[in-house]
Amino acid sequence: MPTVLLDINFKTKCMETTQLLVAIVTGGVLGMMGQGIRFIIGMGKEDPNKPVMAGKLSQGLVIGFIAGALAMLIKAPKAEEMTIANRELWFTIVAAGYAGADFIEGIFNTLKNKLNASQTPPAVVPLEKDGAVKK
Repeated sequence: MPTVLLDINFKTKCMETTQLLVAIVTGGVLGMMGQGIRFIIGMGKEDPNKPVMAGKLSQGLVIGFIAGALAMLIKAPKAEEMTIANRELWFTIVAAGYAGADFIEGIFNTLKNKLNASQTPPAVVPLEKDGAVKK
């Protein structure tokens, strides 16, 4: 009968993975909350007769989730810091979702503009019969 070596730290590794996933999801939800606050404040500035763009809202919530998850990974690397009593952490992550969304949207818009600029055809330059540029 073959000998099976068991990893003694298996339970510890699983708990670390679980805690990491909880941190990512918690940060993401808090980031979405911050993005939701930003959306509500933005709606207060808009014309009340203007229709709500569901696509823009869902895009903003996804970006808020990403910003909040990243902020949680940066701000709270230890599981013991993720307690309900740690209000500073929660408000920091909500603020990251609020403000971080602008940062991420700015990066996406910059990349999108660069891609669109690279896809524009070059300008046509009129040439003489001998190949010289017309003046």
